[in-house]
This record gives sequence, C-alpha cells and structure tokens, in this order.
Amino acid sequence: QPLSAIMNALNEYCNLLAHDTTRIDRNRATVEEALGSEGQVLAALIPNLSRLLPETIGGPPLAEVTGREAHHRLAFLIRLLLRSTCSSSNPIVLFLDDLQWADTSSLELMRSLVTDASLDKMLVIGCYRDNEVGPGHPLFDCLDAIRRYGRTSLISICTSNLNMTSVNALMSDALRMLPRATWSLSEAVLQKTGGNALFVTEFLTSLRDEGLLRYSLTHRKWEWEIDSIRSRTIASNVVDLMTAKLLRLAPEVHQALRVASAFGAHCLEEVLQIYETDPCLLSSTVAALDIAVAEGLMAKVDGPAYRFSHDQIQSAAYKLILESERESFHLHVGKSLWQQSSEDEIDEYLFVIVDQLHRGACCISDHKEKIRLAELSLTAGRKAAEMSAFLPASAYLQSGIGLISDG
Repeated sequence: QPLSAIMNALNEYCNLLAHDTTRIDRNRATVEEALGSEGQVLAALIPNLSRLLPETIGGPPLAEVTGREAHHRLAFLIRLLLRSTCSSSNPIVLFLDDLQWADTSSLELMRSLVTDASLDKMLVIGCYRDNEVGPGHPLFDCLDAIRRYGRTSLISICTSNLNMTSVNALMSDALRMLPRATWSLSEAVLQKTGGNALFVTEFLTSLRDEGLLRYSLTHRKWEWEIDSIRSRTIASNVVDLMTAKLLRLAPEVHQALRVASAFGAHCLEEVLQIYETDPCLLSSTVAALDIAVAEGLMAKVDGPAYRFSHDQIQSAAYKLILESERESFHLHVGKSLWQQSSEDEIDEYLFVIVDQLHRGACCISDHKEKIRLAELSLTAGRKAAEMSAFLPASAYLQSGIGLISDG
C-alpha cells in the first residue's frame, strides 16, 4: 500500500502519545492546535490519531484536493503533527526498514521530513540492502536530494556479517561463559553460517533442539559436541534453515504462515479476520499465528498487526507455498477477501485486496471476472493517484488495462 511504511510508524507513534497518561492532555492540546480541523485528513491514514483528536474527527468535510496538491498537504500536516510533539525534552526517533522497497511517494515524504529545519529534535534512521539498489534507484535520488539541501546531517553506516570476535562475543553472552571457553564453538558456527547474524542465532537454536548443544545440570554449564557440529550438514542459507524449522510446526501453523507471508513483511489482524470468515477454512489463521508469535517467528505489533521477526523468516514462510502454486494461492486469498469484505472494508483495504488479485490474475480465465477486477483496478488507481502515489497508480491501471486486453 502506498505510504504504508511511514503511516504505520506514525500510527504507532500516535498510539504512544495517546497512552502517555502523564502528558495526554498536553499532547491533545498541542496536536489539536497544530492541525485544527484538518486533523481528520491525517486520521483517515493514521487511525490512532483519532484517540488524540476525538472531537475533530467526524467534523464537516474539508475541501477535496487531488494530485500533487494532496501530497503537499499530507506532507505539511505530518510535519505539523511532528513539530507539535517533538522537542528537546521529547525527541523522536523514526526508524524505517527495507527502504530498497519503498515507493516514490514514501521517499518524497521522508525527504520532506528530514529536511524540515523545525524538526531538528527528530532522528530518522533508514535501512536498506545495498545489494538490491543501484545507480538510478529512487532511494539514491532521494538521498542525493537530501545532500544537496545541505542543512541535514547525513551519515552512512555500512554493516556486514559478524566476524570471529563478534560471533564469539555473542556465543559467550548467550551461553554465559568466558570467551576463551566458547572459542572452538564460535569457530564452527562461523564456518557454517558465514557470520550472518540471523543464521548464527538460528543455527545455535537448531543445535540445542537436536541435542548437540545442551545444558549440563551436573556441571551447571552448557556443553556441546564439537566434532558432531563440525561434521553436521546444514542448509546453505538462512532461508532454507528457517524453512526446515517451519516444517516442524503443526500443519495449521504452516497454513497460517503461508497466508501471512503472501502479504509481505506484515499483515493487519483485521484483514486476517476477514479472511477467516471464509466458510471453506477449517482453522483460525489468527490463532495459529499466535503460536508463531510464541515461537519467536512473528511479533504482534500495534495496528493490531502481525509482523515477521525478520524478512528472511518471511521468505522462508513464502517458500512453503510451492512456486507452481503461488499465483493461484494469491488469487485465492484475494478472492476470499473480496467476497467476504463489506463495501467499507473493500474501500479500507482496497490496495491489499487488489495486490493479491493482481498477483494471481494470470490464473483468471473467466472474461466477466477479468472485467470486474479491471474495474476494481481502476478504483485502486484513482485512489492511489489521489494520494500522489503515481507509480503504484500507474501499476494498478496498467494491470487493469492488461486484463481487458487479454479478454
């Protein structure tokens, strides 16, 4: 969904403001003064803002704007929200992950925030994989624009896999043993994992599960079979290792993780609850994902939503869907959401539904069904354009045109 990463972060931030019992009245007053009646514009995208501005929400409708004007108004209102709540006594840290996948509208909004001189008490941390971006990538264009602005301090930090010293420090801390005692284990772990942090922790967990690493009650310390660990054959990458771990879970958890992974890194609980109303389903997706949360595979975050603990775990869960069946799986999920949703729910989760249907559109053979999806694509394209998310809007419209052309 366009702007989803930043809006999700701001939604969590507004939830923190609304639950700050020591400053709730002050927060409400400053936000209300800053936004005025236009607070309802933001509340449509940031639901938790309504907890701060209950009297403003639902007021008389404002003048409707579209295109670039709508984007500029949105960026300005977000800056007003942050200016009114960000100070030296209450600084803000905004963390945005996986910027390599961010849409152009989100990057423009991020640039608007970090170049705002009035937000000098806000720190923005953005992460991206440098092997997934290159010259001409929108992220680099955004960073270049920030540098040219000249008033924002931009620091780049390149992180890599853990070296031997770092792996041994992790082993020593995890096992509560002296570093010299864990050195041989650390050497074996580094050789098997290449120092990938997630791979290291999951490999260590697998050693414990298989009894190669165990706690001795007699000696009151962790012990391991170093020769067996060195000779152990493991997956060539963390995704394959995680997939093997997921396969050891109950079948209903497998299915729930497959569904969750189809939405990407995170999925809203309300969307899953709509999906659950499909009479063909035999088990609760939400209940099964709660088991995944208990296993540390996912986290329950504000929204409420389920988020994979790591994108590699999401990749492993997605691999549970056979590659030959992925298009039909997405189509099934999309159809289920479309059929079970009310008109209001279709409007609220339009991008989620259309995304799933488009991923499985190649499996649609009925002409009338293609026309219906093309109409829904047109609605999604118009809505995205109103948010100034022109690249996603173009993709929705092109997909709709493709459906008609195929017919």
